[in-house]
Amino acid sequence: MSLYSLDLRRKIVEAYEKGDTSIRKVAKQFSISPETVRRLLNLYRSTGSLAPKKCGTKRVSVLSQHEEAILEIVETNPDFTLREYCEEVQEKLGVSSNTSMMHRFLKQHDISLKKTYRSEKIITAEVQAERVDYWQRILKVEAERLVFIDESGFWVGMNRPVARAKKGMKAYETQKPYCDKKMTVISAIRRSGVVTIKGLKGSMKKEDFLEFVKVNLAPQLKVGDVVIMDKLELIYKSIIKHLEQPIFSPSNALSSHRSSLHSSPNTTHSPCSIAEIGSASQTSARQ
Repeated sequence: MSLYSLDLRRKIVEAYEKGDTSIRKVAKQFSISPETVRRLLNLYRSTGSLAPKKCGTKRVSVLSQHEEAILEIVETNPDFTLREYCEEVQEKLGVSSNTSMMHRFLKQHDISLKKTYRSEKIITAEVQAERVDYWQRILKVEAERLVFIDESGFWVGMNRPVARAKKGMKAYETQKPYCDKKMTVISAIRRSGVVTIKGLKGSMKKEDFLEFVKVNLAPQLKVGDVVIMDKLELIYKSIIKHLEQPIFSPSNALSSHRSSLHSSPNTTHSPCSIAEIGSASQTSARQ
């Protein structure tokens, strides 16, 4: 039965209940089938209402009856395909299912596809101790004082990965090497917004990074700010050592700011290094 408005449903029932008519005459009057009139009358007599019923069925999925066991299988084997989950459920629980049923079950429980690769070092006691030590120190710093540095490289003039074509046809394009230059963007942000941003041609070298710190970042820092770099590569280690040299005399930009350069503990790098830059020319570093 089509979803007729509640007002039309009332008119159909009222027309029949006035008497001196039949279901066929009412159906012809409203241009509907006699079966529709009969269903509306039965609905009104049994429930006293003409409101339409909810669409869909109340049938419960067979997988929902084994919810805890299936979720345990997913937790144990998080990288299984839908078909492998179905086979595992069939083998362990004796429940037959298909990939569509399994997809709906996982979606109902907010389980989506994702995977983040991490180094094996993260499970070592040494790395875990470093991470705990880092967080104990960083939690003492006000969120407004944190300044994060990160950089990203990209190619100018990259090929478009997809194209449109009519059904049954393919979209071809000759694969060409990148003919344009590589660019690098390095920026610093804090809780209130972007602190500074700089674009470079080509890959970033340690001289570029040092210039970014001296010219772009240092003038924006305030007393007590903590600057954090997510990955302390070999290039940055040499820069941190360079910061210990007396190049940052009182006449330089960083001399009037008291800040810290932190490198957050990373699973693929050594323990974080901290370089304290004082308000005078003396600069010290501690591990």
